[in-house]
Amino acid sequence: MTDPILLALLALAVGLLILGCLGGLMPRAVTGGLAALLCGAGAALCVLTLVAQLPAVVLQLPVGPPSLPLALALDAVAALFLLVMLLCGAALTTATAMSDSASAQPDAIALVLGGLTMTVLAGGAVVLALGLATAAAGLWRLDPSTRPLPMIGAAMLLLAALCLMAPAGLAPDFLPMLAAAPSAWRQGVAAAATLAAGVALLAPYRLRSPSVPLLAGVVVPAILYLLTRLLIDLPLLTDSTWWGAPMLLLGTVAAVVYGWRAAGASELGNAIDAIIRQQAAIAGMGLGLCIINAAADLPIAAALALAGTALLSLTAAAAGTLAGLCVEAIVRSAGIGRLARLGGIRETMPATAILLALALLVLSSLPPGGAFAGLWLLAQAILGGPRSGGLLAQAPLALAAAGLAASATLATVASLRMIGIVLLGRPRSARAAGAQDISRGQKALFAALAAVAILQSLLPGGVVRILVQPLLVSLTGTGLGGRAGWMTLSASPHAPGYATLPVLALLLLAAGGVLLATRRYRLEARLSAVWTDGQPPEPTLPFGDPLAQSAGTGFRPALPHMPLRMPILPRLPFHVTQLATAQTGLWTMLVCLGGLLLLGSLFGTDGP
Repeated sequence: MTDPILLALLALAVGLLILGCLGGLMPRAVTGGLAALLCGAGAALCVLTLVAQLPAVVLQLPVGPPSLPLALALDAVAALFLLVMLLCGAALTTATAMSDSASAQPDAIALVLGGLTMTVLAGGAVVLALGLATAAAGLWRLDPSTRPLPMIGAAMLLLAALCLMAPAGLAPDFLPMLAAAPSAWRQGVAAAATLAAGVALLAPYRLRSPSVPLLAGVVVPAILYLLTRLLIDLPLLTDSTWWGAPMLLLGTVAAVVYGWRAAGASELGNAIDAIIRQQAAIAGMGLGLCIINAAADLPIAAALALAGTALLSLTAAAAGTLAGLCVEAIVRSAGIGRLARLGGIRETMPATAILLALALLVLSSLPPGGAFAGLWLLAQAILGGPRSGGLLAQAPLALAAAGLAASATLATVASLRMIGIVLLGRPRSARAAGAQDISRGQKALFAALAAVAILQSLLPGGVVRILVQPLLVSLTGTGLGGRAGWMTLSASPHAPGYATLPVLALLLLAAGGVLLATRRYRLEARLSAVWTDGQPPEPTLPFGDPLAQSAGTGFRPALPHMPLRMPILPRLPFHVTQLATAQTGLWTMLVCLGGLLLLGSLFGTDGP
């Protein structure tokens, strides 16, 4: 009997493709609303599949090239990533329907969503390649300057890899490959082609996604699904520990590089784009760890790595989509995206500023953010990895641990840098000083995305138990079981782990103490923005002296060392006391407290 959920998802994908082709003939609000309804219905079906833990189903369509019928499949792996894509796609199409910008194209977004939905539902190489080619056409239609060749080239590489893995005389479908035992050279060539396709899809300045939220919520989850399906589910890399090392090292290098670019970007959109790609690279590290641990017969360590990858994918999709939408609203209202010209968004666009700050804090590596929970699981997977093979075999794990720490630090620096310059700094242009906040409907939509990201952050164990557990059982043969509570994660049932509630309580207590201290002991301190070196603006320079403001390349100018009378801090230098009493100094102290919490919350690091 044909599965009705798979047929319904196929109908939804076809409907999105039809909207992508003919949606330009209808009003933008109608096209966006219909696409959002289709995406919402598809997300509900994916939740039903995961919660009910329905078995995998395969559907052969009586159409396609000769001897190559189109095959579709739905299991826990496809349902999880499709849930992420459709949920973010519903938010994107709703935002474009509400937008008054002439560049909003919900029909092109629907075409991309339809193509990538077919890619995730693909049960073989033909549907997968057709879906990627359709998505590439949608990206090019969304912005003609986008280069579709990397995605089309990746589709051809994946098609070649799957054809190499297919048994002789059979179609390159997933089901026959699961029982096949291809030769070593075929596995090696197919694995190399798959890794090359992943690099082509995520390489900087190659896939120039015209929309940051589209990249975060739709394109990156689709790429991670392809890597998970081909490298973990199918027998490409799982037969050898050696093949997991290149995947791990490639993800480590990409995570550090993208983190560095995010911390030094001069454009707000480029910084968010780099953070999203960095999260995808860290998720790729988790796939490499899963391959290494599974090949060493460590199923619990493999499950920890895969759970960390899934959590990072969910968090980066929801928070990245929210951050991208907020950035687009700020750039559209302020008229510029350069950090050196932005500022004062907290005063002119308060709702957007709060939502963007929440998204950036969730994406940063500070607890209790959702990204921290994923990083914690990956750290536990590294600690529980194989301990045999000598120094050469241990080098990738050691480098991965160092790269994980470096990329997490850079992500935190980049997030706090944007909060300090764009939100807490004062306006540096006339249009930024007169920016208008988003509409009431957009506030509700963005708040819903923020609620999803916050729930994922506060309930990481619940997300693992409800949504990720079927994927873990399907790919590793075991789940986390008693290692995942609703608000806790643990590497062992009998060892302490990471709990969001105590960390959140400690963070709120520390923030409240700092607020009380700054309000109580600021009578003799002169409050002024850090960007102006403590000096009031000149009458002829209403936006401040440019030489005394941050240009986006650093945190703040050097403050002079001058004595300041304060009863509680009599011997501290001037810049410490000023930062302790100024409003922007509150955030600097919160960064320091967050670093202490990051170290303090890493208790119970015993391996599985």
